[in-house]
Amino acid sequence: MRLERYITEEYLSEEFDVDQVLELVEKNCSDIFNVMKTNHNALWRGVDREPSSNITEMVPRTDRRPRDTKMWLHTRLDDAFKAKFGWRVRSEGTFATASMNFADQFGSPHMFFPFDGYKYVWNPNVHDLTAKLISFNYDLDNLPENVLKSFAADEYLKVSKPNFKTGVGNGYWSLEKGAAEVDDIEGIVKYYNDWNTACEIRHTSTKGPVRVAGSEHIVEYEVEGSTKYAYWIPQVSGSDREKIVKVARKEMEEGANKRIKKMISEYTDKDINKAMYEMGEISFKCEKYYIVHERMWGRLFVDHIRGHR
Repeated sequence: MRLERYITEEYLSEEFDVDQVLELVEKNCSDIFNVMKTNHNALWRGVDREPSSNITEMVPRTDRRPRDTKMWLHTRLDDAFKAKFGWRVRSEGTFATASMNFADQFGSPHMFFPFDGYKYVWNPNVHDLTAKLISFNYDLDNLPENVLKSFAADEYLKVSKPNFKTGVGNGYWSLEKGAAEVDDIEGIVKYYNDWNTACEIRHTSTKGPVRVAGSEHIVEYEVEGSTKYAYWIPQVSGSDREKIVKVARKEMEEGANKRIKKMISEYTDKDINKAMYEMGEISFKCEKYYIVHERMWGRLFVDHIRGHR
């Protein structure tokens, strides 16, 4: 919902009085102004650069670049929106909300008035679209280790597993939350014996002491009556890593496509009043819009929108 770099702008004097601001809004934005009056609330937008004027006329970008969403997700969302509504919501849309507090998360909150003839879409189950895709919001060409483990868990375990009896492999065992690193099962025992502490490895299967827990290989052992665990930290490289990355990318893309398909099916371009009531993210397509300074809320729009006049 951040205000992008201005393409065109017309600053009106800071001394432009409340009646003149109201006249402009009623002249060019009567459709949304009536919606606001019906709902006794305004639309808000967080801006990076705070205008010095009471009202600023803006021409929205049609090639908006994502700030927090990775480009591949941005493009797939745009494609899905285009197929359903006929316009690329993420690239062409201007985001607003009926929640001043929500807008405040994206910059200084100012009132937002799209010119008449606008289009809009919203989803009652999506307060912030980027947050809904957070589990997929990674660079596909540089996936971090935790993501590889999550999206390619089986392949990761397969190519990174140590010897189940000796614990030897391409990696090391992390003891006591990373306080020590050893190369094999004997190293676990030796680590404690060096401190004159007895350590007993528990054999949890016929294969040996190494077992799988979730997406990790672990060894369970006992020290002074307490159960402890060593966690295998693999060091995967070369063709083995390429296999894991390939699987993780495929799973991530398929998962994202499925999530996007479901979310877009729930978007609608109807019932702006309900969209205002839900106070989530509303995406507008318009030729122009006004940003009205937040100070106008108390000086004018409390009267005209809230109906106290």
